[in-house]
Amino acid sequence: MGENRIILSTTVNEIRVALVEDGELKEFFIERADIDRMVGDIYKGRVVSVHSGLKAAFVDIGAEKAAFLPLSKVQEENDFDVEEELPSASEKLPVESGNEILVQVIKDPLGSKGARVTTNISIPGKFLVLTPLSNKVAVSRKIPDRRERERLKKIVRKNKPKDKGFIIRTAAEAKETNDFKTDIKNLLRLWSRIKKKELKKMKKNVPALIHKDAELVIRLMRDIFTEKIGEVIVDSKDAYKKVLGYVSYITPRMANKVKLYRGKSPIFKTYKIQDEIDRMVNRRIKLKSGGYIVIEATEAMIAIDVNSGKSSADTVPEELALTTNLEAAEEIAKQLRLRDIGGIIVVDFIDMEKEKSREKVVSTFKKAMKNDRARYKVIEISNLGLMEMTRKRVSPGISQTFFDICPVCEGKGKVLSKTHLSLKIIRGLESNVKNLENKSITIYGHPSFIDFFSKEFSESLAYFSKKFRICIHLGKDNALAIDAFKIFDNEKLKDITKTILK
Repeated sequence: MGENRIILSTTVNEIRVALVEDGELKEFFIERADIDRMVGDIYKGRVVSVHSGLKAAFVDIGAEKAAFLPLSKVQEENDFDVEEELPSASEKLPVESGNEILVQVIKDPLGSKGARVTTNISIPGKFLVLTPLSNKVAVSRKIPDRRERERLKKIVRKNKPKDKGFIIRTAAEAKETNDFKTDIKNLLRLWSRIKKKELKKMKKNVPALIHKDAELVIRLMRDIFTEKIGEVIVDSKDAYKKVLGYVSYITPRMANKVKLYRGKSPIFKTYKIQDEIDRMVNRRIKLKSGGYIVIEATEAMIAIDVNSGKSSADTVPEELALTTNLEAAEEIAKQLRLRDIGGIIVVDFIDMEKEKSREKVVSTFKKAMKNDRARYKVIEISNLGLMEMTRKRVSPGISQTFFDICPVCEGKGKVLSKTHLSLKIIRGLESNVKNLENKSITIYGHPSFIDFFSKEFSESLAYFSKKFRICIHLGKDNALAIDAFKIFDNEKLKDITKTILK
């Protein structure tokens, strides 16, 4: 059985984090300089309009598009799976056009849609989430034991202020009073700073950003670094200091798990993660039995098709259908979590006549989804072999991170984003600097890509040129696809793309 670890890799323009469980990549996160993540941020906004039909309001938070605020009783309050519903702050305060209102982003803007916000402010800590506008204590459903839930509630109620609420996170299971006291103290101190900043901003300009959620490195240490993780390996001294500092303060007994990577080859290459990341962009995934699944995104939903790959006939034998579907169920659960696929998802399993077979596939799928941090709901397989489900994203997902809308097909298909391609080249150069020292190379790409690359990554190119004396030229080639590039050794007159990206 492989070890559970968090592996953190940094480059000039991005931070990448891999969560590995039993030696297998389970979750992957990216934070880039060109992507402004808003989820968790708190704004003092102004209500632009209220729509009774939509049961929603639009709030100006200073972004390009007004944010969407649901006003119905049932809201997407936060990302924490709680045992009971907390009251909505918008039920207590009337929301009218022109009102100034404190809101928190729960979903980033996407396409033509603005951010989604809530009036139910929630500030996460390591073991608790502060809900300052409520006085209730709730507990995660993922803590199954009723006695444990009651024990935890009793500790928090005894140590919290009467006018403040808290959600007890899954990571709090089996924790003692001192763990909660530290969290409560830190969260109340942070809320006090937020309120002071809100008062200052109100005297000046509204809308205004009141609180920015922690950067990726700290968020992940807060959310996924538990006792189950054997080690955290970081390849940058600066990031290592940040991680160690945070862990030493919040959970000092786990500080010895944080380690600085000193290997010569790229950290993701050493731990055999890069190949798995590269496969994440594929729409077709092979199964061990010879079958495969195909993942297709539409505007309305995600469609996943399961194929046996063994027969061209209209029907597949029940035994083969069950074997392939069971394999597909586990792989689909893995891909949903790894790619962070959200929204409405429809899985077209191979038809099975027996109800027991369908029940076994659903049971296998639910078991495989057990460790998924996202909220999800699964509907049983229909007689047509369709399983419907919903899943709430944890992060922006690879669709936004890895792809651009293709200017040729106008969105009917997808191409790898210019940023993703650029960073792929930068990582390749970074891991081959010794072989490239004192050499002359040319990077060829489609004109639109080269224009972007030369503008956005000029500092990175200048850094490699100066420090390692690499003469880097950029060449435009209309014959290359919009999401392709080549790296050429000018001295040996040889294409070295595969060598650089190996």
